[in-house]
Amino acid sequence: MINKTQKGQGAVWVILIIAVIALIALWISKNPSLPTSKPVSENTDAIVSPSATVTNTPSKSLQEIEQSLKELNTDSQEIDKSLNDTQLDITQ
Repeated sequence: MINKTQKGQGAVWVILIIAVIALIALWISKNPSLPTSKPVSENTDAIVSPSATVTNTPSKSLQEIEQSLKELNTDSQEIDKSLNDTQLDITQ
């Protein structure tokens, strides 16, 4: 008798947890935390900040990019050669 009651309680807990998760999801979908659009202010006395200047990054040719990649490759090979990859003997 007690075993059947405990099995029933487990099913009730699972249904209750699913219902709580569904209610939270419904509440979040109806009340988003971040508004999607900001209201437009009609105040004409607002201080106007200067616009930011945009600087273009200099472009590189394919040969310059290839040369940079080769330099990085040789630098990484030198770093790899300088590493000591031997296993330490921890039994000493």
